[in-house]
Amino acid sequence: MSDWSAKNPYMTQITENYILNGEGSKKETRHIVFELGDSGLDYKVGDALGVLAENPPHIVDDLIAVQGWDPEMTVTTHNGERSLYDALKKDFEVHLANKKFVQSLAEKVVSSGMKISMSIVSRTRNESSWSATEDQQAPPSLRPSMPSDDPAAQVEAITSDTKAIEDYLWTRDYIDIMREFDVKYTPEEFFELAARLKPRLYSIASSHDAHPGFVELTVGIVRFEYNGRARGGLCTQFMADEIDTSGAPIGVFMSPTKSFVLPEDKDIDIIMVGPGTGIAPFRAFMEQRVHDGGGGKNWLFFGDQSEKTEFYYKDEIES
Repeated sequence: MSDWSAKNPYMTQITENYILNGEGSKKETRHIVFELGDSGLDYKVGDALGVLAENPPHIVDDLIAVQGWDPEMTVTTHNGERSLYDALKKDFEVHLANKKFVQSLAEKVVSSGMKISMSIVSRTRNESSWSATEDQQAPPSLRPSMPSDDPAAQVEAITSDTKAIEDYLWTRDYIDIMREFDVKYTPEEFFELAARLKPRLYSIASSHDAHPGFVELTVGIVRFEYNGRARGGLCTQFMADEIDTSGAPIGVFMSPTKSFVLPEDKDIDIIMVGPGTGIAPFRAFMEQRVHDGGGGKNWLFFGDQSEKTEFYYKDEIES
């Protein structure tokens, strides 16, 4: 067994990277092959491959521009000293904002409304009395209100409810939020708030016995546009756009499974259900069953938008 892991990935390269969809498809599904070289990495069908991605250059560039940072300045992160650009590209999740960052806006955003002070000594109403020295202690109906377009009021409305934060984050990233509230952070402040970049796991779509020295994936590339900016899945876009077959390095490791496995008895029939890219592990299962022999039947239920453009691995399956 090898010692490669998320913290110590094996730096390999992609040898094949092509689109599986037929002409006219609205989807982008890719078959991606990684070389395992002398890594000693082994896997069984049902396992997953961990892939370490990097943030898209255009997002890193936009983030630096919005904040007015120097991309060449030296910073220290959990991975040591490096340039600010490399830290943002490789160390932190900068393509998606988090709750911690949204909550920090309360300390950055200044109200544009009228500053109102209030001190209530006593009041009696319907024989129910109360006293207060700060407006926060007064009944809600008597507290001073802010204009609905006031930035501070907007932040308070967002951060006062967990569901509101989740809804807000659903359509925004750091760049959107920074522009919306015109807030500035130092790189160190941002690092304290941003989540560390985590690897992504993908079901392996190959049998190591059928493809010794290689591991293969079936990946649906996520792309969309919102608010005038191109967005998408961090790792899927990284594999599709930044890592080609020219030898660019990419870090990987194996994530074994204990429960998602083939029956030991090769004569047992199996039923597999995998719509869309869910076909990935079952392609591996079928390759392994063919390699191992045995009399068990293999039933695969697969579906997608169109047989014409999304029947992945059609020739393999029908043969």
